[in-house]
Amino acid sequence: MQRRYGRTTDATVGELLGFLVEDILGSTSFRKVVAVSGAEDDFTVRGVEVTAEELDAFANGCEEGEIPMQPATVDGASGRGCFPLRRPSSWEACVWVPAPRGESGFVTGVLVEGDRADPDIDVVRAAVRAAAPLLANAQVHALRLELRELREQGLVARDALDTLPDPVLVMDGESRILLSNARADELLVVRSEDSSSGRRHAVERNNLFFSAYRARASLDTTGRRGTGELLLVDPTDGSDVNLEVFVRRIQGRDDGDEDTIFVLRDITDLSRATNELEIQVSRSIGTEHRARRESERLNIVIENAGVPILVTNRDTDITLLNMEAERLLEVDRSGLHALSRTEGTPGNTEGTPGNVVRLAGLLNAFLLQPAVRQMRQITLFDPEDGRAFPVSALSTKILDEFDQPTAVVTVLHDLTQEVEIRELAQKLQRLNVELEGRVTAATKELAARNIELEEQRAQLVHASRMKSQFLATMSHELRTPINAIIGYNSLVRDGVFGSLTEKQAASLDRMRRAADHLLLLINDILDLSRIEAGKTSFHATDVDVRSSLDKLAESVRPMAEEKGLDFIVDIDPEVNTIRTDETRLGQVLLNLLSNAVKFTRTGSVRLHARPAGRGDGLCLEVIDTGIGIKRVNLEAIFDEFTQVDQSETREQGGTGLGLAISRKLTWLMGGSLSVSSAPGTGTTFSVVLPPAPPAAWADSDDGARPAD
Repeated sequence: MQRRYGRTTDATVGELLGFLVEDILGSTSFRKVVAVSGAEDDFTVRGVEVTAEELDAFANGCEEGEIPMQPATVDGASGRGCFPLRRPSSWEACVWVPAPRGESGFVTGVLVEGDRADPDIDVVRAAVRAAAPLLANAQVHALRLELRELREQGLVARDALDTLPDPVLVMDGESRILLSNARADELLVVRSEDSSSGRRHAVERNNLFFSAYRARASLDTTGRRGTGELLLVDPTDGSDVNLEVFVRRIQGRDDGDEDTIFVLRDITDLSRATNELEIQVSRSIGTEHRARRESERLNIVIENAGVPILVTNRDTDITLLNMEAERLLEVDRSGLHALSRTEGTPGNTEGTPGNVVRLAGLLNAFLLQPAVRQMRQITLFDPEDGRAFPVSALSTKILDEFDQPTAVVTVLHDLTQEVEIRELAQKLQRLNVELEGRVTAATKELAARNIELEEQRAQLVHASRMKSQFLATMSHELRTPINAIIGYNSLVRDGVFGSLTEKQAASLDRMRRAADHLLLLINDILDLSRIEAGKTSFHATDVDVRSSLDKLAESVRPMAEEKGLDFIVDIDPEVNTIRTDETRLGQVLLNLLSNAVKFTRTGSVRLHARPAGRGDGLCLEVIDTGIGIKRVNLEAIFDEFTQVDQSETREQGGTGLGLAISRKLTWLMGGSLSVSSAPGTGTTFSVVLPPAPPAAWADSDDGARPAD
């Protein structure tokens, strides 16, 4: 018997109970045996026909012990319930053989019909003891399988619940969440992995709003179901989520309290669509009001248009006309009628009937045509004096959804003035033809004169170019030997060829000054020729104004001190840097400072740097206390090879090119050079530069202005 159970350890509880009863019947003299299991589905009756009524008649207090009440299902019986085991009424005697009590407590024992003194009772007891552990293990295995199946079903149900787009929750009477889907967790549950304070704040607000809604819902005593609306915040993007809440209360599991099911249907899009619909309805109402106002304004415009306007339907019945049309057609507005039924004949050309007939024929013909708009010229008569006058009739069809004309709007324009204007235009055209002939002749003469002037201009340009080329070439050819003279003069003065007498040294000094003066003249001519030829190049850099002016002062201060003049450099604190060509700027300032020292006998020469105008540039002023310049000569000093005819000027000498070159260089740097002076009060030259160089040469890669 033990080997039989050892081979069937994987059998179900029902199969093992069947094996147990069969073994007992086969190994003993008992004819009636009932195996009782604690599991409801495995209550088994084997070897005897016992009805449910007989099982209910089992008696407590069998000799082996008292049997507790247990749920059971009897094979062949439809009833299910809890009952104490009692002896069947058809049995003369019975023995209850209990199974050993274990941790599982599933298998109860075996009830046999017989006497307890029967020696086969020991066999039954041994069989029950041998089979009890296997029966218990089989029952545990069956329950585990059932639990696994329930878990799998729960996972499937959970996945199905999580796929719902709407939040679903089940809460008990103490507001604890018993069940929730993914969308509900997203709105109401703070996850441990969430690091965003914004999301946690949104979830906390949602729980606060939801708690307030549940508190209001708990006051509803009208029934177990209810609906309402709730506004939450989406923790993902912070947008508002409008939810319609469905509430259903159900019986709790164990404690008898009611649980609550909340289904929150997302109606955000529906609310948005409802709002849009309300807006559209409001707009439609507003559009209707505006259309009514526009219609009223249109009637006012038509009434005050000053030209006859009338509207007819497809039967040429007049539906609308203004006062001008009423006067022309002599149609009473209170009795509008069809033009086609107006009495009158085409031969009647006096008064209103003739106007009505002509207009009716025009509109009838227009309705038969596919065109939507037409303009025709007809002749009508003034109803007051019978005067005939031309009229332009502009007719436009108003179409329905089937492109069929529903009405025709006709506007009549009096062409009397246009005819008169047309006649005047013809006269003017004849005059224009005559004038065009005269203008053509004058144009030919002017063209010939322009050709002559163009030839003269070309000759002047060629002469100027040749002059510049000549000056540049000659300046170069002259500068080379002069540099050689200056070089040899320096060698002789330095004693390379022997010592010099005082008279020889003085002669060499005069020779050196003359050579330097001549070299300066040649350099000025060369610079001027380059500027005029467009060959001057510029290189833009960020210039430190203070440092640059300090370097320039080192060159000018010895000349001022030699004449006993005070040289002052004054730079405002606001002046920092400027982007320009430092070399060209220094050339301009050196020329102005040299002139200031040259034409100042006593006093001082001052260089002042300050922001220009509104602070968007730089202003450099060279101020001296020299002889000054007359007002009439203030512009002449900037002309080439021009000197002011004063004795002091002739005493100092000069080429007359320095100021001309300085003004041209300042202009090429995007600035300006101006002067203010009066005789005996000194002179002030002002150089104003922009904060950045001109785009023509500031935009190049290296900041250099390309040659023209």
